[in-house]
Amino acid sequence: MIAVNSFSKAWLMTGWRLGWLVAPTRLMDDLGKLVEYNTSCAPSFVQQAGIVAVKEGEAFTQSFVDDLRASRDHLVHALQGIEGVDVRAPDGAMYLFFSLPGAARSLDLCKRLVREARLGVAPGRVFGAESEGFVRWCYACDPARLDAGVERLRAFLATNGAA
Repeated sequence: MIAVNSFSKAWLMTGWRLGWLVAPTRLMDDLGKLVEYNTSCAPSFVQQAGIVAVKEGEAFTQSFVDDLRASRDHLVHALQGIEGVDVRAPDGAMYLFFSLPGAARSLDLCKRLVREARLGVAPGRVFGAESEGFVRWCYACDPARLDAGVERLRAFLATNGAA
């Protein structure tokens, strides 16, 4: 068994490329070469941040999870108030996948939302064929920002009907 994890999401260290690997001893030499030639090594300040995260980060992580849960619930409730939007709260993550009028062609819809409503959501199709018809909205932000996005979406749908 091999277990791989990173500091990216739980400690907000995305892009820092720091993580860990637990694997059988017999694989470590080859895995070490793979890591060395693909990612080289993490800078020392990133390694130090990882140490602090492991030693002192549990309270931060729990607070972050609580904030995400509140933002998720806030956004789900707001989107449920828009006619034609079908959304349910996920058990975890920091994204909602939901359907709305026009999402059958999710890439086209998302391009229009950026251009016309200044709302950046991801097209479902980039996550696989089974996700076409949906869009993804990251709710890892302030509720006021979510509210502003919901209002832009509401105005867009009111103006464009079924998009």
